[in-house]
Amino acid sequence: MKIIIVEDHPAELMMAQNVLSAAGHAVRGVGNAADAFAAIAVDLPDVVLLDVQLPGVDGLTIARKLRNDPRTSGVVLILISAHDEDLIQTGARLSGSDGYILKPISSRTFEERIVAIVQQKQSARLPPMRILIVEDDPTDMKLLSAIMDSSGHHVLGKTSAESAMVEILRQQPAMILLDLRLPGADGLALARLLKQNPATRAIPIVALTAATEMFSREEALAAGCDAYLVKPFETRKLPAQVDALFKRPFSQAAETLS
Repeated sequence: MKIIIVEDHPAELMMAQNVLSAAGHAVRGVGNAADAFAAIAVDLPDVVLLDVQLPGVDGLTIARKLRNDPRTSGVVLILISAHDEDLIQTGARLSGSDGYILKPISSRTFEERIVAIVQQKQSARLPPMRILIVEDDPTDMKLLSAIMDSSGHHVLGKTSAESAMVEILRQQPAMILLDLRLPGADGLALARLLKQNPATRAIPIVALTAATEMFSREEALAAGCDAYLVKPFETRKLPAQVDALFKRPFSQAAETLS
């Protein structure tokens, strides 16, 4: 796995890096929030280990920001702390972290604990659901369909807002992956119609676009989209991002992701 460790204590950081590197993982260590966000922006990891007590922005705040960002919402987040277990357990739950490891770290069980948390998250994936993809680019449609299909979801596909609206009223999908640049009515117009209709208002919409200069995140959220992903996206992370969004209270989604 690709793992980023955020730890400001040099000796503890070195120990954690050595243990995980010896187990065959690709590991990068950083000492603060700014370096963590920079490293994640360059190469999206599978796991981020976060020391709770960091200089400046603490580990709980980093975890919340990563969980609420659609690009990193599927990353496994694990807190590391010397705090009381009840306290760190509460912090993990409130920050959206997937688990925690108490200090002092045991070199014998450290890697096993991380793998167990990752496996637990994977086993908690959502059951299959009906997902509508609205995309006029054949290559993107094929890619998105393959990703969602491989996750066990039932995929429907439409190439325009007009045909999608008919399908949505007929099939009531659990989620919509919506390209914003479409022939005829664009994705924003479709999102507005869906959110105005009581029968379709609750369906979460993930906006997809490569044309960020034409369709900004702010415009997409204002139109009623629940998340905004920029193409090209991380294909291996998309199923987890979809799961994370679906589990989120949708009445709070736009506020959370803005």
